[in-house]
Amino acid sequence: MHPESDNFETQLQATQEQLAQANFQLHRTQCYFHQYQAQAHQALTFFQTSQAQLHRALALLQTSQAQLHQAQGELVQTKAQLQQAQKERDQYQSQLHLMQWELERSQFQLAIASKTKEQSQVQYKLLVWDAWYAYRKGDLPRMSQCLQQAVKYTPFSKTKTVSNWLKSFADFSLNKGERIDIQCLSNTSEWKQVIERILGTHKVSVN
Repeated sequence: MHPESDNFETQLQATQEQLAQANFQLHRTQCYFHQYQAQAHQALTFFQTSQAQLHRALALLQTSQAQLHQAQGELVQTKAQLQQAQKERDQYQSQLHLMQWELERSQFQLAIASKTKEQSQVQYKLLVWDAWYAYRKGDLPRMSQCLQQAVKYTPFSKTKTVSNWLKSFADFSLNKGERIDIQCLSNTSEWKQVIERILGTHKVSVN
């Protein structure tokens, strides 16, 4: 065979092998490209899905915030209504206590008037009753004021007046089914001040 023909065939074979290798690499590159393209499409789909979920979450958050603001507004309104209801309840209780005091005082006044016609005695006993009622309700300044006014109408001596107060307080409490702590009463600053004004530094004890 001619040498030039052998060389040509050799080159042709080498070229064919290179072409086959290039085709193989091209095919492999195309496979990689399709694989990467599929992964990119999958990543894009995941991104779009995540973005949609994010939009839904933001919409839900905005709805929740609106509901929260509405709930806060309703809570403020409810608190205001509750405060108003409590205020009205306190006013009602105050009126009820006043009516109860007026009723009991009127009943006591009628009981006194049925036993004596002396207006000064009626006034004295009413003031002592008012003082006891104020003490029972915890209004010590009012108790002190009533006792000081009662001194003007007392038919007793100063010492007997104080003794009468203690006895009257005990009797009034007993009529209510209660027992008064005389020692506790005597230790209040309001009581001590009234006694000191009447008796000076002298003290009165009742058995």
